[in-house]
Amino acid sequence: MGEIIEFSSNGSSAQGYLAIPESGHGRGVIVIQEWWGVNPHICGVVDRLAVAGFVALAPDHYRGAVTTEPDEAGKLMLGLHIATVAKDLAGAAAALVSLPSVDGDEVGFGGLSHCGRNRLGPRITRRNANCGDWFLDSGAFALFAGKNQMRARDSA
Repeated sequence: MGEIIEFSSNGSSAQGYLAIPESGHGRGVIVIQEWWGVNPHICGVVDRLAVAGFVALAPDHYRGAVTTEPDEAGKLMLGLHIATVAKDLAGAAAALVSLPSVDGDEVGFGGLSHCGRNRLGPRITRRNANCGDWFLDSGAFALFAGKNQMRARDSA
């Protein structure tokens, strides 16, 4: 359903998995990967959000690396620089809100275990990126950590 896109991040480029709802538009959502990387499960989460009416993007913080091995996942996660991840999230949000398919200029973002461990921000707009708690609710979307559990809502 979705596709890999490239977007600007910190003077360079990054990639992510994007899915757009069948209607062609919706509220924007950034999905933060689990520690395994942007794997088929995360792509499936993004696709399900699109089916629910959201324009969803999962930035690839590991730059293409994916694993099923816990030791390797731990090494990948420990190798992340949180400042770079935050810049990637800001770049992903800017790319998302620039799409004509995204309604409004704010995006919600949330994620699964990777997000919780790194305490990545609760709200992001074109103008700012705040880092804070892992529970995210920007008025567009909320996603809760847990074994393959997801709840989304449009509070517009």
